[in-house]
Amino acid sequence: MNSASFLAEKKIVPDKSPKKAKGLVAIALFGVVLSGCATSSTAASTQVSGNSNSVVTPAEIPQILKSANSKNNVNNETLSIPGQGQIETGTALALDDAFFRMQKLAGAKSVSGAKYIPFYYLLKGDSIPRTSHYPAHFLAVVSLTSPANSASPASACPNSATLFDFVKASSTGNWKVDLEPFINGSTIPKFATVKGGYSAPAISSAKLVLPLSQLPITMAQALQTYGTTGRITSGIAKSDFASTGCWSVFGFYQLYSSFKSGSVSPSLSITPVSPSDAVSYPLASGAVLDLFSLKFVYSLRPATPTGSIVQQTQRGNPYSFSLPAGRYSSVTQPGICELAVVDPPNSISLSHSTQPQLVGADCGELMATGKSASKVTTVALVSS
Repeated sequence: MNSASFLAEKKIVPDKSPKKAKGLVAIALFGVVLSGCATSSTAASTQVSGNSNSVVTPAEIPQILKSANSKNNVNNETLSIPGQGQIETGTALALDDAFFRMQKLAGAKSVSGAKYIPFYYLLKGDSIPRTSHYPAHFLAVVSLTSPANSASPASACPNSATLFDFVKASSTGNWKVDLEPFINGSTIPKFATVKGGYSAPAISSAKLVLPLSQLPITMAQALQTYGTTGRITSGIAKSDFASTGCWSVFGFYQLYSSFKSGSVSPSLSITPVSPSDAVSYPLASGAVLDLFSLKFVYSLRPATPTGSIVQQTQRGNPYSFSLPAGRYSSVTQPGICELAVVDPPNSISLSHSTQPQLVGADCGELMATGKSASKVTTVALVSS
C-alpha cells in the first residue's frame, strides 16, 4: 500500500502581500467596496424609500474606513470569527473565516502570532457611484501603515495597496467588505469621476475589448489551462504567479505538478462563483476595472488503487490545518481567488496587448474535506 503526504507535497510559498506576510502569518484586511460607476451582477433593484439622495457621499468614506479599520484590528487581535462577520461578507468573509480557523488550530493567538501589531488604512483613491438604491457599493483604494519601528506584516510589501469593495444591502444594514484584492501601489488606477467626486457613468460593454459579463469565465478558463498544463493564455502573464511581487495569483500549476510527482492523482476545477459577485468601475483612460471571484477545487486521489493520502499538521503553519491529520482515500481542497482585471477600450492597448489585463488578486484556501482510508497499514511517507 503506497501513501503520499498531502501537506509535504503542497510546498506552500508564503504570500508577500500584507494580508499573508512572510512566515505564513496573515492579516485579515477587511475589504472596502470597489465601486465606480459600477455595473454589477448584484445590480441595485430596491430604491431607498422616500430618499432621492445618494446612499453614500465622498465625504463619508474616511469615517467608514476608520470604523472598519478599528473593528478589523480587534478581530485580528482576537481571531474573532463573529466579529469578522459584522464587517465582511461574500468571498472576503469566507477567506478570512477559514484563515482564522486555521490560525486557531495552529495555536496562534492573533493573526500575527503571540503579539498583535495593528495597522491602519491610508486612503489613496476611491470610486463612488451616486445611487439611492440598494445594494449599494463603493470602492476605496487603501495602503497600510503601522506603528513606527514595528515588525508589522504590512512592511513585507510596502508598495502594495488593497482594493476594498464595500457593499450595503439595505438602509438598516452595515457597510461590509465583499472583495479585497491586492494591487501594486505604484499602479493605482485613475478613476473617471464627475462633479462632486462621484463616479462617471458606466461604460457600455460594446466599447470594451470583452463584454464585462465574459471577464470571469475568460479568466477562469485561462487559469484552468495554466493550472493543468502550465500554458499562459489570455489575460494572464507568468509574472502574475511570481511570489516576489506585492500580489500574486495562487500557484495552480506548481501545486498541480507537485501533487502528480508525489503519488497523488489530482484534478482541478476553476469556475466563477455563483451567483456572480462581479462589480466594475470606469477608469479615466476609458477602460473598466472589474472585480470578481473565482472558486477553485483540487480533487485528490492516491495514484494507485491501494494507496492513501496522509495529512500531517505542523504547529505554527495554519495552512497545514485545512484538513485534520489522518490518512485519506480522497481529499477535496477548495479555495477562492478574488481578481482585479482591467478591460481596455477597443481604441487603445495595455502593455502592448488588446486583451484584458490582470492587475491584482487575493487567493486563499478554504477548509478541506477528506474520506478516511478504510485500511491503515504501516508505510513510508513521501518526504518533502
